[in-house]
Amino acid sequence: MNVLVIPEDFRKDQYILKPLIQKMFAEIGKPNANVRVCLDPLMGGISEATKWERIKKVLDLYPMVNVFLLIVDRDGKETRRQSLDGLEMSAAGHLSTARKFLAEHAWQEIEVWASAGQEKQLWPKEWNWADIRQHRDPKEAYFEPLANSRNLQNEPGQGRTTLGKEAAANYARVRTLCQEDIQQLEDRLKVALSGMSLFAHVPKMQLRHQLPRQPQIRVTVHWASRFPREFIGSGSEVKRSTIPSWGDNPLTSGEPRNLQTASGIYRYIRGCPSCFRLFDFHEFGTRPPSRPPALW
Repeated sequence: MNVLVIPEDFRKDQYILKPLIQKMFAEIGKPNANVRVCLDPLMGGISEATKWERIKKVLDLYPMVNVFLLIVDRDGKETRRQSLDGLEMSAAGHLSTARKFLAEHAWQEIEVWASAGQEKQLWPKEWNWADIRQHRDPKEAYFEPLANSRNLQNEPGQGRTTLGKEAAANYARVRTLCQEDIQQLEDRLKVALSGMSLFAHVPKMQLRHQLPRQPQIRVTVHWASRFPREFIGSGSEVKRSTIPSWGDNPLTSGEPRNLQTASGIYRYIRGCPSCFRLFDFHEFGTRPPSRPPALW
């Protein structure tokens, strides 16, 4: 499963978001999820990150991503949730049922999640969690002093690298303290992923798409664009058993029962437009199609 996290500004947020989201997926039973932070394009702020036109470009730019997570700061604005709900509705109408888009806002900034991962005895005695949670600018008021107290201001992310990893290691505490956002996102992810299938939107194939069984064909599998593999043979020779399992590889997921031969693979994929980006089919001896651009 490929997961793309879209922050409003990845330059610092990535150091907190990647370890935390990886841990979140592990907690919901997806420890092998391939979590990446969107580095291209750079949203550059909350106003750009909440524009549907910008989000739509990201969804189209990464066709091999299964789950998109937009994570921004709440900044004390109660209407922020309404804006994110609108983006989710637009994305639901744009994406297939096999791809999900969820948006969440951190109360009040993402740095609060990293602060929540620290044990209370490491905080100054005068700090109160309710005050941290409701503060308009907790990054300046709490996170930066915490990072400076541990001499982390000169590391990548100015303390976010270390504190982000520690928050992921102490995820249970973060989830308990951040129920309005972390817990909510985890619960919504469970619902979104329950019963989710890579081919959930594909109808039963028509036999008219079946390739001739005699000519040899070449099946090139571009899974995550990093593991190209080729299997050559006639329609009756390319068996499903010859295709190795790579995590969520659809060819070994057990869902489609007509993937026993190369012809069967072709019939199945023909009805799935988005899957043409994963598989190339051409007669043996002909020039293969150009490889799709790398995802990461």
